[in-house]
Amino acid sequence: MAVSVNPDLHHSMTHNQPTTKYIQSLDRALELLNIIASAETGISLTELSREAKLNSSTAYRLLSTLVVRGYAYQDPANKTYRLGAQSLYIGQAALTQIDLRQIAIPLLKELADETNELANLVELREDHAVYIAQERAGNRAVQMFTQLGVKVPLHCSGVGKAMLANLEEVDLQRLIEAGTLEAYTVNTISNPLKLRTELDLIRKRNYATDNEEREVGVRCIAAPVFQAGGRAVAAVSISGPPARLRPENDQDLSQFVIQAAGQISKLLGHPDHDQGETD
Repeated sequence: MAVSVNPDLHHSMTHNQPTTKYIQSLDRALELLNIIASAETGISLTELSREAKLNSSTAYRLLSTLVVRGYAYQDPANKTYRLGAQSLYIGQAALTQIDLRQIAIPLLKELADETNELANLVELREDHAVYIAQERAGNRAVQMFTQLGVKVPLHCSGVGKAMLANLEEVDLQRLIEAGTLEAYTVNTISNPLKLRTELDLIRKRNYATDNEEREVGVRCIAAPVFQAGGRAVAAVSISGPPARLRPENDQDLSQFVIQAAGQISKLLGHPDHDQGETD
């Protein structure tokens, strides 16, 4: 799995430096690594020095240490610097240690309070969406529409369609053709062509809705969560009764859902992405 590093990270580092226990040389070395990570085809010492606002001798000493430790690599042909194998090891280790549920809980709580609805987090597992976290608004009575751990089909749920719309075509084709699109209610989209039309709309606006398609009496607004490599691996949603979660409010409420999903994606290493159009 390719490790993607947010190219904006090195800019924020210099603006948010800690006031205590701060080691300037370590900060500079880490900033160099972030700059190298954002340069897909390698970067020269001169360019690195300029972006990091360091003189060449300081940058060279720091880079030499990073090269010796394997975090950076200098191409002998053109003398540009790239990330080394040790950086890949650290990145892979970070991915295995990331707890999606743990990092999402604070953002789910915020989403629930902002929308005054139940906020949900699901994970893509094979051909189903699995609910792994939920947070309710503080002033709402406990009302869980879907229990944690429950697997739901992708084609008839907001979270499922949000992920389906952002899969690679080969994966989407496999999932659609794997079996019949079972109709759970009269609103379920069970025709493959109609489903693809719906997915096109979801890609355009970057959020999906569930209009009582899996369960009568429940509406949802959902947005996809992406990992570092750009794959949709999860989704965030809010859910509530149709009388309260009305379609005319979807455009406004979807912005909160999209923002929460984007923040979680960023914590997973995915850079800011196009949030699509609203209508």
